[in-house]
Amino acid sequence: MQLLITGSSGYLGKSFIQSYHKAYQIQTYSLRHTPLENLSLEGIEVILHCAALVHQTQPRPIHEYHAINVAYPLALAQKAKEAGVKQFIFISTIAIYGEEYTYIDAQTRPNPATPYGTSKLEAEEALRALESDTFKVTIVRPPMIYGKDAPGNIHKLIQLIKKLPLLPFGGINNQRSFIYINNLTQLLHHLIQHQHRGSFLSADDRPISTSYLIRSLANALGRPCYLFAPPLIEGLIKRFKPVLHRRLYQDLIIDAQSTREQLGFQNPYSFEEAILKTTS
Repeated sequence: MQLLITGSSGYLGKSFIQSYHKAYQIQTYSLRHTPLENLSLEGIEVILHCAALVHQTQPRPIHEYHAINVAYPLALAQKAKEAGVKQFIFISTIAIYGEEYTYIDAQTRPNPATPYGTSKLEAEEALRALESDTFKVTIVRPPMIYGKDAPGNIHKLIQLIKKLPLLPFGGINNQRSFIYINNLTQLLHHLIQHQHRGSFLSADDRPISTSYLIRSLANALGRPCYLFAPPLIEGLIKRFKPVLHRRLYQDLIIDAQSTREQLGFQNPYSFEEAILKTTS
């Protein structure tokens, strides 16, 4: 089977290629290097669209999010449909649900609160409008992705644990869902092999607390790590770093069990196995 992958230099695209380069004939495409009108889709059966403009540390204009996250995948999907591509897999995000929910399942209504989340939801709706009997649209909504060499907050925690044996994150008993990279790539492989269409949540089997995550990382790294809970630290973080506070202290449970049951899929890696592979 011939696949075209966009965003192949990103963490997800690169990881999928590393895991499945022997299972598929894989081509990559970047809009920055090749105009869309010059792209040949001859022989391509599936497109895995990972490219996106994600959250930025510096504000970006809304029109940039629209251009990269909506107009680009829509134009690519239209070209794919005309060329006879059978399946278009779009990597979306749980950011389409916004920030008010602490529990998300297949029945939760999207309510994006950021330009990133808004653009991803708009793209989902536009892509679904292109669906036909011969052109399947598959949408995957992952939470934070972690794994070996992954960017993001878990990588920052690993670096912090390596430097400091004493951290002020004790007694945090929240519940947050993540997705291990190889659980996600295995899900994508499953969706391709069985040609599933629809919108699907992805997450590890169970949510974990911030304190448990840090202790698990420290144990896997073989580093001493003592957690304590200063009385003022949460209030200070909440006041001056509200986004960080949500990620460290608040619940965000992604219930993807119905997705797994619908697809007949099980995550191949437990959290404990994933953490060992992440820190190896």
